[in-house]
Amino acid sequence: MDDQLKELTQELCNTIKELLRGSEEVAEAVGKIEEAGFDILLVLEFIITFEEKKGDSESSEEEMTEGADPENKIRWTGQDHKFLKTLKISPDEEK
Repeated sequence: MDDQLKELTQELCNTIKELLRGSEEVAEAVGKIEEAGFDILLVLEFIITFEEKKGDSESSEEEMTEGADPENKIRWTGQDHKFLKTLKISPDEEK
């Protein structure tokens, strides 16, 4: 990873941390847990992946996957598949 991307990634991480620190909803939820007599340690994990932008034709490639309702179709892009793979999740295979 080059230095500029490293710096931008760190900036993103810092921004997310500050948003969570400043969130009234998070503070309220933590406060309720503490009021209930518990100490809390909140650890969040997020995954950031990078991919160089490609031409429009390649990035708009979609695959139709049938959902629970045969009339509902889910559009999976190549990026969707890559993201799910990082989470060790695979979309249901068509039957």
